Formats: sequence, C-alpha cells, structure tokens
Amino acid sequence: MAPSNAAARNAAGRTPAPGRPRRGVMTWIVACLVLAAGGAYPIMAGFHAAQAARTLRATLHDELLLGAAHTSITQEDLELQQYRLQPANETRDSFLTAADTVTSALFDAQNSGTTRGRTDARRLAGSQSEYRRQADPLIKATAATMTADRVANAQTATQAAYQNLVQDIDGVRTAYSERAQDEAVALYDANVRLLTGVVIALLLGAGLAAMGWLARQHLEHGRGEQEPERDQRVDQLTELPDEIAFLDMVQGALVEARDSDGRGVTVLAIGLNGFEATERAHGRDGCDQLVVAAGRRLRRLLRDVDVVARLGENEFGVLLREMTNRPDVRAVTDRIDQVIGRDFRLQTGMTSVSASIGVAFGLPGGDPEAVLREASAAMYRLRPLDDDPDPVAAIDLTTENAPARA
Repeated sequence: MAPSNAAARNAAGRTPAPGRPRRGVMTWIVACLVLAAGGAYPIMAGFHAAQAARTLRATLHDELLLGAAHTSITQEDLELQQYRLQPANETRDSFLTAADTVTSALFDAQNSGTTRGRTDARRLAGSQSEYRRQADPLIKATAATMTADRVANAQTATQAAYQNLVQDIDGVRTAYSERAQDEAVALYDANVRLLTGVVIALLLGAGLAAMGWLARQHLEHGRGEQEPERDQRVDQLTELPDEIAFLDMVQGALVEARDSDGRGVTVLAIGLNGFEATERAHGRDGCDQLVVAAGRRLRRLLRDVDVVARLGENEFGVLLREMTNRPDVRAVTDRIDQVIGRDFRLQTGMTSVSASIGVAFGLPGGDPEAVLREASAAMYRLRPLDDDPDPVAAIDLTTENAPARA
C-alpha cells in the first residue's frame, strides 16, 4: 500500500517530487564552488600584485631620499674645495650650509624610509659625521695658513673620509636601483597573473552560465513533454487532482482494500454554498481566491494518506482511506463544516460560505464512479436552491453502501 499512498500524496500536492529541485540545487552548489575556486586565483594574483606595488613604491621612496642626500654630499665637497681655493667666511658658510643639508637629508631618510632604508641612512649619517670631523681641521688649517705638511695631512684625511662616504652612498643607490628593477619585474609578472586570472574567471563564468542555460533548456523541454499529462490530471487553479485523477485514486484504494482485506474507503462530495453571492460581491477573482483558500483548508485538515480533489467550479472531493466507521467519518465532516464555515479573507474583503457534504462508503473492489455518484447525489440533496450559505442540514450520511459494522 505504501507506493500507492505516496503517489496519492504527491498528486494531492502534499509532498512535492524532490528529484528535480534537488538536482537543480546541487548543480548550482557545484557551479558556485567551481566559480569560487576559479575566482580564488585572480584574488590571490591581485593580492600579490598589490604587495609587489607597495614594495616597489617603498624602494623607490628610499632611493629618492638617498638620492637627495647623494646630491647634497657632492655639493658639500665642492663647497669645501671652493673654500680651500678662496678661504673666506662666505665660502666657509656655504660649505657648512651644504653639510647641514646632507645631515638633514639623511635624517629624513632615517625617519620616513623603510626598515632597510633607515638602517642604510643611519650608517651613512655616521660616515657623514666622520667626514665633518675630518673636514673641520682642514678648514682651520686653511684659515690659519698653517704649514703645507699640516694642510696636506688634513686634506688627505678629509679626502679619505669623503671617498668612504661617496663609495658607501653609491653602493646603496646602486643596490636600491637594482632592487627596484627586480621589483618592477615582479610587479609586471603579478599583473600578468592577475590579468590571466581575470580572463580565466570570465571564461569559467561564461562556461557555467552556458551550462546553466543548457540545463534549464533541458529541464523545460522535459517539463514541456510532461505538461500535457499534468494539465489533464491537475486543476490549474488549486493544483489539486482533478476528477479523472481522483477517480483513479479511489479505484486504487478500493483495489488495495480488496487485496489486503481492508475495510474500504469513504468518499466525500463537498459543495460550497453562497458561491454566487461571493461572485456578485467580489467578482470572478474573488471566487478563485475563495476556491484556492478552501482547498488549502481541506488539505491541512486531513491526514497525509487522504486525498483532496477539485471536482467542479465550487465542489471538492475527499478520499478517506481505510475509514468507514460512521463516528469517525462524522467527526471528519464536522471538522470540515467548521473550517469551511469560518470567514474567508479575500483581496476585496471578507466573505462567508458553508459546506454541503455528501458521504458514500466504497466497499473493497467496488466501482469508484458509482461511489462518487452516490456521494455527489447526497451532496446535491443538501444544496439550497437559493444559494443560501447557511442550509439547515449540511451533512448526509445516508448511503446504500454503508458498511454493516459502521
């Protein structure tokens, strides 16, 4: 009985078929993972490119600062040689100004450069101090017109300090220049990898989009092939089984009851009273909303093994499996009468209807069409002629096929 029950529940709209939605969800999850993996490459490439750009910018900044110090050192030595040729206060002050400019440039490099640049600037500042220390005796010897030997000694010491300073800063600038070239190459390579990653990501995204489009076309094609059959067996407004599908389910339940020595089934025919009044007050759209809402209330009310179907404009059928006991059936019909009797909220306002419920009991192996006709006849006997939503009698349990033990 399990397969038939599952089929009935799916047809009634209670349990959606999981196959396609799950496959679609899994397909998109896999696609997103692949896209994320492909997008990780350009992200990492972009990170490395940004890091290479920062490193190159810092190296060029250090080279600029030390380049300014190198220019000042050259000017400093020229001013010292000019003072030796023309020893005067003016030329001496020019030398001291140039020397202060070197000290200031190296101080800036120590405070605003990179860690390596600050280390080099501190070492160069030490060499500059040594050069100044050796230049002071030369200035004094020149100003005091000392002996040629003392001046030559001072000149030799100063020149040695200057050569040491110049060689140091030239080596530093050369190293920074080579380093900047290497980092420029690294930045270029990183940008090439970034561009390659972006192109790969775009191609991957386009490929996934194409795959998704093809998958959707395939699903729509398959759905299109199955749609005619579905249209013939499902009511499009309520998405409930139609009368043909309902009769098939009743026949299946009667066969199962016969094969398993079951008790049979109960079929309810339910008509909505007050439908025409609702149409006059709220129009066709209001009636459609009423029918959809009534179908939902019935589905929520019944068991999972039971079936709700739409049989007509304002009529529903209910299949109660393995239920033929009159008190149990009466309890179900009473609950249906209560839930249908509650007001319905439509888009254009509130409306109220009532239910006329005809009941027929189907014996194992019986004729499904005969059972449905009997339930419908019982329901029509209760329908008010003037579309009154509140008939005096709402439920007819009188049936020729009532089970003896009920």
